[in-house]
Amino acid sequence: MLTIKQTNALGDIINSSWGRSSNDTYQCKVSLEGNRVEMMYSTMAYFASEAAMSTQTRRLADESNDRIVEFVRTVKSQFKEKTGSGLKLEKVGDRDTLEMVDASSLSPRRVCVFRRNVIFEISN
Repeated sequence: MLTIKQTNALGDIINSSWGRSSNDTYQCKVSLEGNRVEMMYSTMAYFASEAAMSTQTRRLADESNDRIVEFVRTVKSQFKEKTGSGLKLEKVGDRDTLEMVDASSLSPRRVCVFRRNVIFEISN
């Protein structure tokens, strides 16, 4: 279990609601609930046709996994700098979704939102 000082430091690190710029191509939001950290990755996806959806969805899943791993590495590094102790996260859940937001029978182009939610348990 984290101390109050460590919890505040982690909260400062994962806060992206004020004072930080976001990337235009993707977004990674984090919520902290008890001893669980939920990371929510989202990006817009544009599909030229329905046939391209399956291959591009696999690519989006790989890209989201890489970005989440990078984000976790950054959070752990900053946590160690701020508190002097390591942060141990154990993955307990992983789910991705693809939500269609724009489609037309006149055009094969599909606009979707790809989301990945990963839940980690803090095991300090």
